[in-house]
Amino acid sequence: MAADLFSTDYSRLTDSDLYTTIEEFTRQNLPLSDRTQEGYTVDFKEKWGDNAIRVVAAFANTFGGVVLIGVSEDGGRAKDLVGEESKGEIKTRLASSIAANISPTPSFEIAECTLPRQPDRRLAIIRVRSTNRIHFLTAKNAPAPVYIRNEDEAIPARAPELRNLIERERNAQISSAQYIDTARLLNLLPITKAQQSWGRKEQSEPPQRIAAPSVLRLWIIPDHSCRVPLDYDTELTFRSIVFKTFPKDSFLGDSRWDSSEEIIRDRNFARIDYAHLQRDLQSKWVLTSAGEFGYATILAEDYSPGDPLWSLSDLTIELIAAVQTAHALLMLPRGRFSTPLRQSWSRPAASGGRKTTVYAAQPRESTNASHFVRRACPEISNLFGPA
Repeated sequence: MAADLFSTDYSRLTDSDLYTTIEEFTRQNLPLSDRTQEGYTVDFKEKWGDNAIRVVAAFANTFGGVVLIGVSEDGGRAKDLVGEESKGEIKTRLASSIAANISPTPSFEIAECTLPRQPDRRLAIIRVRSTNRIHFLTAKNAPAPVYIRNEDEAIPARAPELRNLIERERNAQISSAQYIDTARLLNLLPITKAQQSWGRKEQSEPPQRIAAPSVLRLWIIPDHSCRVPLDYDTELTFRSIVFKTFPKDSFLGDSRWDSSEEIIRDRNFARIDYAHLQRDLQSKWVLTSAGEFGYATILAEDYSPGDPLWSLSDLTIELIAAVQTAHALLMLPRGRFSTPLRQSWSRPAASGGRKTTVYAAQPRESTNASHFVRRACPEISNLFGPA
């Protein structure tokens, strides 16, 4: 089964995988009348040029989409995979062209492959994400400064569309300035531990539970408002994505430990509560009706005589898995939209004993949190977009 060009991680596709995916996406095995047609989120270009740049800008200003370079079209339908002639890679040239001609530079990803029998010709796909900013063409010879997508065309934005784009950007600035409601976050994702009594005799009553001192809490929200129906199908999909993405030893498959799993249902959210009983470790995932995704887990285990065990690699793994999960959820067919990241976590007790909360309002800002993520795990940068 071919990958989904709208959501797959391009870095994981081999040259042959990408070619097969493009071949199946364009339906090369069907008559021309039945092949994939250009639309609001799909465009074919035989060669890279000014028209392709306008399409990228239009996608960024509208709904996002994919541009396939090296694919000819007839009446808006994919015709042949002809490729673009090049002795080497074309990805760098395309990326430089986008950055030089569109401001601000949109969030995009590029993948390329060679034609099986013509190694000097290459296909490329550019996946563009919509944002709340207005993206302008900066070339002096551009027919218009702002383009939008209308059906299967990139057209200059008229006064009504420009007003809508300006209003959207203004509303996004107001929204992004709002702080994270920490009380709500703690209420949705409470993480506790049994209060330890080292050196005391075991008591018959269960130990008192207190707030865990070392907690990772990650909160990801969509740029655009949406409504997620929290029905049974959504719940099953949510659970499937979580269990597929996070490390296997986090779940029931780890036979070394007794574990428990519970689904907490509410009108406004669904939450998966998971715990390793013997180790007293909790992990929780929540999906709200507003499309928000949250994850919380304990980052330190207490060992006698009480020193916590904690690792930066744990943090890196959990961050990658959490963002990949949110990315998969927010790219479901119910709606595609970009996902600014707001993250908070508590520093472990080992770093001085005081619990400190750190926020990163946007992943592209040069905050300590996002800067650490980019340095510690470059893989995550593919999900965030350009720095």
